[in-house]
Amino acid sequence: MVTIEDGTQHLAEIAELFEEYKAYIAVDVSFQPADQTAAEITRRYGGDGGRLYIAFVDGQAAGCMAFHPMKN
Repeated sequence: MVTIEDGTQHLAEIAELFEEYKAYIAVDVSFQPADQTAAEITRRYGGDGGRLYIAFVDGQAAGCMAFHPMKN
């Protein structure tokens, strides 16, 4: 069963998924914000205009989507 939930309620799982993604793409993303701690993730994606979703498959975190406003 697949469920989609508010990612701000699952910050530890989101941080793990972010790290998995960085390792998978094997590209230096050090120029981007680290987004490793709950505070960093909440500040970037949990504020005004930001959104954070996490997908669970059979109760296991399987993926996420993170959106934040672009600065002009």
